[in-house]
Amino acid sequence: MPTDYRCRRSIFIVLFQLVATVSSRSILRGEHVVHTPLGTIRGIGQSIDDAKVSAFLGVPYAKPPIGSRRFRMAEMIDRWSGELEAKNLAKTCYLTADNTFPQFPGAEMWNPPGAISEDCLNMNIWVPENHDGSVMVWIYGGGFFSGTPSLDLYSGTVLAAKENTIVVNVNYRLGPFGFLYFGDDSPIQGNMGLMDQQLALKWIHQNIGAFGGDPTRMSMFAESAGSASATAHLFAPNSFNYYQNIIAMSGSIINSWATAKPQTLLERSMKLAKRVNCSSVDQKAIAKCLSNVPAHLIQQEADNISGDIGPPMTFAFVPVSADVNFFQGDVFEKLQKKQFKKDVNIVFGSVKDEGTYWLPYYMAMPRYGFAFNHTISAEDPHNRALITKQHYAESMKAFMPYFGSSSLVLNAFMNSYEQVSHSRVPEERYRDGVARFLGDLFFTCSLIEFADMISDNIFGNVYMYYFTYRSSANPWPKWMGVMHGYEIEYGFGQPFWRPHLYDQGELHNEKKLSAIIMDLWANFANTGEMENFWPRYNKIERKALVLGEGTLHGRHSIIRDVHGQYCRMIDEAKTFVAQKTGADCRSTRRLEVVSAAVLDTSSSAMNEIGKLLLIPLFTLLISSIVVMCCSKSSKNITEDNKINLQENINNCENQNPNNRAQPGTAHKFEANQRSNANVEKTQEADLKSNAKTVQLVKATSKTGLDKSKEKIQTLHAKSVDKSKEPICEKEVSARSPRKSCIHWSGKIQRKPISMADETQSSHEDTPTK
Repeated sequence: MPTDYRCRRSIFIVLFQLVATVSSRSILRGEHVVHTPLGTIRGIGQSIDDAKVSAFLGVPYAKPPIGSRRFRMAEMIDRWSGELEAKNLAKTCYLTADNTFPQFPGAEMWNPPGAISEDCLNMNIWVPENHDGSVMVWIYGGGFFSGTPSLDLYSGTVLAAKENTIVVNVNYRLGPFGFLYFGDDSPIQGNMGLMDQQLALKWIHQNIGAFGGDPTRMSMFAESAGSASATAHLFAPNSFNYYQNIIAMSGSIINSWATAKPQTLLERSMKLAKRVNCSSVDQKAIAKCLSNVPAHLIQQEADNISGDIGPPMTFAFVPVSADVNFFQGDVFEKLQKKQFKKDVNIVFGSVKDEGTYWLPYYMAMPRYGFAFNHTISAEDPHNRALITKQHYAESMKAFMPYFGSSSLVLNAFMNSYEQVSHSRVPEERYRDGVARFLGDLFFTCSLIEFADMISDNIFGNVYMYYFTYRSSANPWPKWMGVMHGYEIEYGFGQPFWRPHLYDQGELHNEKKLSAIIMDLWANFANTGEMENFWPRYNKIERKALVLGEGTLHGRHSIIRDVHGQYCRMIDEAKTFVAQKTGADCRSTRRLEVVSAAVLDTSSSAMNEIGKLLLIPLFTLLISSIVVMCCSKSSKNITEDNKINLQENINNCENQNPNNRAQPGTAHKFEANQRSNANVEKTQEADLKSNAKTVQLVKATSKTGLDKSKEKIQTLHAKSVDKSKEPICEKEVSARSPRKSCIHWSGKIQRKPISMADETQSSHEDTPTK
């Protein structure tokens, strides 16, 4: 950030705080009243550890989207007369509550605490007695079909009080009410839920000054579908002026579940209209009919459609990827053309076990074996999900529609992900393999891909974290580890707000970690920067800060390339599916090499260090085989061949909308080569050995893939023995900086490189251990 900009910004902040002090004097006197341009609002007082907060709950920002306004774009609320009472939490937008595991805390914690209503476009605002003017806007997750800003988990009292920042939780329409789509020329144009968020940001920007907030220091922080939403605003021109920073937890707009193509969403919407007897060739007639159908019937049929549309983790009514109102174009085309907000700072992050939360919900059927009995102890042997190899095969097969139902891809994934766990119990390895695959496919890998694309093309700072601490308040079985959504409680200060939920022996550490994370988030929201121990992210090194047990003791471990090899394997499989329609020799032979390389990795059960050594070999092998198999028709792989890949991707998408290749696939092969070369440039001995491996493949190509594979394994083993250079990762300690180096011996390492400097504890009792 330029020095002159910082200077001007500091002067503005000082002047603004003087103005804010005057404008919020009613709050400071304890009256909890503010006078906004729209009218007067009266809230309530709250406190935590003697710090006082004024809460303004259920504040409306738009006209009620009911009657003829149902499915329409939200409209800013009109001025009101008198005082608006803002003492009750915002209502939850229409949804179906989760009743899968009744009275089980792990499920009930996400259910709305109060009324459900279509009249729900409102927000909760927490203003600390002493504040610096920064504003943190929370966008909740829930797959775009569930969620509420009013969960006790999302209470902004502690974050506001301890960090002197204003916290705002916004509401938006969900499911069919927020994302039904009948075309750009229809009265129901889709993305109403995202437009709700945009209007809420506009309301905050225009009115937060009355609360003492600074509209030039607004940040979004969000998780899962909320994170997908926050990153969607990077591509929405009308949102650009309303935020400066984003904290994106476990989601991005390019995650496979986060959007649907216009044609796909149109078909689902027409199906819903038919089920509620609103079919018509006239779009206006459909909209009028739907506006009169009882809300519970629309929600009921939407739930039925969700159960029929595809493989696990396919959500029915989500943002449409191309529209005229919000994205004002196609979001994936905009990403490829680098048409997004550039003056922004972003923190991306994921948790270690993203996939485990979803298994009891989507994989509980007998053929998968992930049933969970919430009426018995979470640690009962019946809740360990010790699945058989047949269960493992069926579970992995369930996700293959995303890869064209290819048996070659299935075998590659099965052989590789079985080795994720270091357990000697096969049933645990199968279980942990499915969990990791689900997490990589639907969360971690897409987030990293998005971070790669964004980090190279914005002016601001980009950071990445990897969360590894298991909460003592987590009621799910311990094998499920550090689950999706379980870093949220620390960012909102839950150990301070609801200490009774935590193991009292661990409460001190729980509060300490929460205080650290709140400090990090609030400092980033205020400045757009992180502490010096947190390296900036780039797509070459892919460094991420580990937030876990070591964080409590001042150890700031850095992990490189989170789940890197598995993500590259998933990416190669997507590329194969995209190329498959071309029916050329490249696509088939390339996937054979992927499979062979995976088998080679699985046989040695390599840890993260070994995987880093294998990547140059893996990439060079693919390059060599592609050249060999196509040599009869072309002396070289031409640029036209590579560019034609995008056309194949589009053809594949038209055949099966669930098989969408992620953006950037067309040139991922070349990008991987460049990236891996940079990451591994210090390991010259391995690179030379890998070059010899490629020559060996060429020389033995006529003898068949099996014989080549044996020689490749032999040569790779020799290269490992010759490699004396340790792989090191710098760790910054509060006490003293040092380097932690591990020599790769070619044997199974129980401690992966990512956790090399991370103190192990019961908090990280997870599948990958």
